Amino acid sequence: MFGDLDWRLRLAGGFIMIAGAAMAGKVGFDLRDAGEAYSHIWVLALLCLWGGSDWILKSFK
Repeated sequence: MFGDLDWRLRLAGGFIMIAGAAMAGKVGFDLRDAGEAYSHIWVLALLCLWGGSDWILKSFK
């Protein structure tokens, strides 16, 4: 489905996903400091980081 994307779009999408991972990580730290449940936010951050790095690596192929 996404195999025919231009490498520039894939690279931009990867950087957007990594920025989203950073924002989700910050929200996770804020929730931890407030005493709320935060592990699901960190899982989201890890998945965004993994997906973004995968898209960046695939853009160089």
